[in-house]
Formats: sequence, structure tokens, C-alpha cells
Amino acid sequence: MNSKLAQCLFLGIILILNNLLLIFGHPVENENDGTNGQTSEEFDKVTRNYVEELVKSEKHLLSLRQFAVEWAHNNALIFRNKKVPPTTDAIYRSDVAVIAPFSLFPSPFPRHAFEHALAVQKALNLLYFRVGTDIDFLERAYSDLIKTDENFSNTMDVLRTVREEGIRQPITVMYQRADYMLNVVGGQDEAEPNYEIKQLEVNCGSVAGTSLDRRTAHLNHVLLQRAGFHPAPEDLPENWPDKAQIESIKMAWEEYNKSDAIVVILISTISETIFDANFFETELDRLSNGRIKVERITLNDCVHRCKLDENFALRLDGREVAVVKSRYSVLGLRARGTELNILKNFRLMLERSLAIKIPSTFIGFSCSKKVQQLLAEPGELEHFFPEESDAEMVKAIRKTFAGMWSLENTDENTEQKIQDAINHPENYVLKSNMECGGNNYFDEKIPIKLTGITPTERSFHILMQKLRPMPIKNVMVHPNTKPKINEMVSELAVYGVLIGNMTTRTVSHNVQQGHLLKTKLATANEGGISTGSAVHDSPILF
Repeated sequence: MNSKLAQCLFLGIILILNNLLLIFGHPVENENDGTNGQTSEEFDKVTRNYVEELVKSEKHLLSLRQFAVEWAHNNALIFRNKKVPPTTDAIYRSDVAVIAPFSLFPSPFPRHAFEHALAVQKALNLLYFRVGTDIDFLERAYSDLIKTDENFSNTMDVLRTVREEGIRQPITVMYQRADYMLNVVGGQDEAEPNYEIKQLEVNCGSVAGTSLDRRTAHLNHVLLQRAGFHPAPEDLPENWPDKAQIESIKMAWEEYNKSDAIVVILISTISETIFDANFFETELDRLSNGRIKVERITLNDCVHRCKLDENFALRLDGREVAVVKSRYSVLGLRARGTELNILKNFRLMLERSLAIKIPSTFIGFSCSKKVQQLLAEPGELEHFFPEESDAEMVKAIRKTFAGMWSLENTDENTEQKIQDAINHPENYVLKSNMECGGNNYFDEKIPIKLTGITPTERSFHILMQKLRPMPIKNVMVHPNTKPKINEMVSELAVYGVLIGNMTTRTVSHNVQQGHLLKTKLATANEGGISTGSAVHDSPILF
């Protein structure tokens, strides 16, 4: 048989086999139900409900969820299991981890609103730094609260004492997270509704979990590619909030300028985000080539183990402390009974010490709803930004303010506003002065609370305009929960870091870096990730 005949025979056999495969064969099914790698222009257009087009079947959705859960475990997008009994020995509490709740895909968010929130963040950092260093303003803001609330009164006493003695450590580091929600102006069903960004709250104390925010954005981007969706790179903003925070701790430690001084991170006894705290510790070790030593301890441990020496250096079991990073909220950490004086004395010890605080109680005390409401009144922003060159920035900040009303007065306007909230609670949210969300009243609970509230309790609350958020479609991923596409709404959180001198009121470092979407069911009022009603999410801009 010559070579040409053999070649023809071989090609003929191949042709026959191919035809048999077309008749009898079955293609191998891939994990993504045949959609992996699809790159059509139709698929790559971001809409509010693009996720519905992206997920092709229940089988496809389950496959994506399985991949996402395994990715989360492999990349430390995890919580410590909060169901571990509190009696469990501390060394075993981290043995069991669960996935942190997250969205399967990034949620749509208007580009102009996202950029507006980022653009004002450095000014917000500076604003709340100036508020925290203006004790006369704080006295005015809390004049009614300190008469009725011992925790507020005690904290103000600490600030007065430290001011009278003189601030021994003027350097402070502030982490800030400003929370916003989109407000839809006009009909939500319009083809091109208008969106405005409105500020919900500003947190300057308990700002943790930022490594999870970075990992969520990464996972969301991986899932888009896996599902065959390829948006433009500028539609997926980079997210490194933990990097900015870790670098600021290193900067504070270097500012203290004692190589053997340690960093203390205050954590709660049962902390879901303990792996995030561990990441901070290991990154500080890596960035400093092992020079920065970190101790993670609870507040109770610090109360008993930390002392001031004769030079006002803070010492933990004899070791000098350069930096104290607290994962507790100044406003959210509240005591009762005999614990009131313990907490007050502990705060006074920290503020008297030479250790650099993240943040100082002065700064942490500035982030209440009352301060937020007061800053929205005419002329208050100008008090902190008096220069003509600041006018445009003041205007940009004020544009983010929702309607807010104080309740402590008994004038006719206040009484009319309270009555309107009782008659039309669907237009309002009743908020307490607690930091970091929660403790809010919605709908039918508003008239119940306002009807039963005493005049002295009014000062602990403000009324805020209820916003009409933009509904989108996405998928929540919780442990042991079947995924499905739901109608949801998102809050945008923007992170900032500032290092400043509280005595001279000068700033040496001020950055905006990082963000978070907290996404919840559209039917939910509160949206807390730790409570399970919301998930970590990231934006895809349109």
C-alpha cells in the first residue's frame, strides 16, 4: 500500500468516527452548564438585573455557588463560627470556620454616585478629625445627652480631664467608614431614573473586616469571568482598604520610635472577624521584617493587664505599648452599674498614656447620629471649613446629606415633625446615637416609640428621611443555604484613613482607600453583615 493510499484511508476513518460521534455521542458537560467563557456583547452590558441573564439554570447556579464557597475557604473569606459555645477554651475557638456571607456577583451601582462618594471622603476624614478636636463643639452637641446618659457623661468627663491635664500623645490614627444609600428620584420603573447618594452614617471607631471586603471584590470578579461575563476593567474598581489600615499602624509604630514597643489590638471575646485581625498581625510582621510585635487581647484582659508607668508609658505585662488599635466602638461600647467606672477609668488611662490610639476617644466620640444631624444644619460645615477655597467641597458634602431632624427641643417645628412621623412613619427612620448601625426604628414601630418616649429620651434619637433605594438582582451566599436570585438593595461604604496631631490640628496623612457594598434583601430594614441580614458585596459600575 503506497503512502497516498494509506493517508486517504486514515482520513476516511477519522471522518467516519466524527459522524458516529455526532449521531451517538454526548458532549462533556462543564461546571458552568455550558456558559463558561461566553463573551457576547449582549452579555457584557451591565444592567440593574444583569444577574438574571447571567445565570442560565438552577444547576448552573448551584455549580457557581459550590465554586464560590470553596474559593472562599481557600482565600480566607471566612468567619469564626459564632455558634462555638462561649465556655470553649480560647485556644480552640478558631478551630471551626464558616464562609463569611457574600454576594455571588458584584451588584450594579451608578458610576457618578460611586465617584461622588469617593471624591468627598478625604474631606470627611478631615471634618470628623476637626470635630473630634473641638471639645467645645462636642459639649454643645451632647449638652442634653450628658444630662441623661451616664455613658456619654463619663466619656465627656474623660475628655475634659485629658484636656485640662494636657494631651500627652497628640498623634492619633482615624479609620473612617462613611455609609451611603442610593435614593431614587422619580419612578423606579422609569427607563432612566435619577439616582442621588445620601449619607446614612459615619463611623470612626469600630471599622473592621476590611480584608474580607478586598477578598469579596476579588471573588465577585472571578465569578463574573467564570460565568462568561467580561465588563470593562474600569467598571470593576480596585479595592484595598486593609492595605491602607495596616500601613497606618506601621506608620504609627514608627512614629512612636521605640523598636521594642509593641502593638496591641483590642478584640472582643467571641469575634467572628478574628481571622481578619490575624491577617493584620501577620502583615505587620511581614512588612516590618519581624520588628513589629502584636498582641491581640480582649478589653477585659487589657483592663487587668495594662498599667501606666511613672512616665505615662502604657505597659502590657511590663512591655511598653506603642499603638493601641481598638476594634470596639467608643459609642457602641456601653457599661452598666459597677462597670461604668471601670470603663471610664480604662478610657482615662488610655487617653493619659503615651500610646498612639486608633482612634483616640476624642475622635471616636465624634461619630454619633447627633453630630451627623448637627453638621447638616446651616453654617455648621462652614465652621470647620471656613476658607473660601473649601466652598465647593462643602457643597459636595452637603449634597450627600439626607433630611435629619433633632428631637430634644419642644418648639412648634419639632413637635410638628414628631407628629408627622407618627402619622406617616413610612417617610422616616428613627435612629439612636449608637455608632455602626442598628438600634433603629422603622414603619409601625416609629409611632409606638415616639408616643412612649419621654422628653429626656428624645435627645438620644434623631429622625432621618427614609430613602428609596435602587432595587437590583443578585444572589446571597450563606452557609448551608440554597442560593436563589432575589431583589436586593445595597449600601455603599467608603473607607478613609487619617493621621493627625490633636494639639496642633495638623494632618500628616489623609487618604481614601477602599470600599464595601453591604447588600440585603429589598424587604429588610436593617442590613447588618454580622447579624446575617446582609452580605459582603462589591460594585460593578454602570
